[in-house]
Amino acid sequence: MRTRACRENLAGLHDVHARSLLGFGLRGAFGSRRRAGAQPDADGGHSRQSGGQRLWRGCYVDIDWGDGGPVSQGVWVNLVPDPTTRTISHTYTGWGGGKTVTVTATQNCDGKVNTRFTMAPAVFQLGFNQPGTKACNTVANMASVRMGNLVHITTIPVARSPNGINFGCPLGGCVYDADGKPGSVATAPDYPFPGLRAFSLVLRLGQQVVQGGTDVRFTAAETGSLESLVNDGNVTDNAGGYQIDVRVDQLGP
Repeated sequence: MRTRACRENLAGLHDVHARSLLGFGLRGAFGSRRRAGAQPDADGGHSRQSGGQRLWRGCYVDIDWGDGGPVSQGVWVNLVPDPTTRTISHTYTGWGGGKTVTVTATQNCDGKVNTRFTMAPAVFQLGFNQPGTKACNTVANMASVRMGNLVHITTIPVARSPNGINFGCPLGGCVYDADGKPGSVATAPDYPFPGLRAFSLVLRLGQQVVQGGTDVRFTAAETGSLESLVNDGNVTDNAGGYQIDVRVDQLGP
């Protein structure tokens, strides 16, 4: 499993200046909310005393990092003197690709802001080779794809010959790429996924079954491990394969 520590300006917001994101997006920071009668430094330096009134130096926020993990709640953001120097760290694991970080004010200011960035490697490369021992293969050592994630699959043959997978027909009569046999509709019991194209790539996420191919996009309907499969009732006489490139974009709340 790949791990990357993402340390960004305030709330892990990639390449976005905190002054513009939080200073403008979250209203009511320094000096705009006042609490009368408070003592200097009673809150550990989160505010200062001026004319008998408390002037806040920043605010508390909740941070959704856009990866399905726990929300960071009650995070103090100090906007004085320069918010662009304040950083909060978060570690992303598993899939790279697009992330959306959302910051919601909870105390001493108000507003909600978000930003998107791409974490490298944006694309995960998977080898899909035949012959196989089973039709289904789970993408190993990767985090679950979460419900609502956008998944983009593209494939590239691993060799010019065969240009895809040779499914064992005489004289090479059934060599297909991930799109499978053009115009076909697989039927049971010869194929494990009736209704989809014969000899095609199939993607499965829990109970969600998606027709694969050379360029396919879908939205995850549930959270689970991504499986790559071939719609063939006998994988032991196959030869060849293709590279599967997987991009998973996590959209956040």
